[in-house]
Amino acid sequence: MHSAIEIAIVGLARGQAIINELEVNPRHGCKVAAVCDADDGLSIALGNRLNARTYSTLGQVLADPAPVVGLFTGAAGRAALLRQIIRAGKDVMTTQPCEIDA
Repeated sequence: MHSAIEIAIVGLARGQAIINELEVNPRHGCKVAAVCDADDGLSIALGNRLNARTYSTLGQVLADPAPVVGLFTGAAGRAALLRQIIRAGKDVMTTQPCEIDA
């Protein structure tokens, strides 16, 4: 059996649904290793529940050893966030590969 891929979830308002899916169905092969949101209270609460590292900035997540970043923020500014993640050498997963500000 393969070990689970560690993922850092960024944007918990939308990312909670992904976290719930990963918890319910471990066959996805991912383990939530870190969570990040501008709302520190939400990050801490979810981090404690999941036994995951907690962050409030993308920069902190990019320094995390988790090899994959799940980006689940709003569409505004998404391209810049994706660019940062990719340039940091991280794999990235997102549900909305769009950008509001062309």
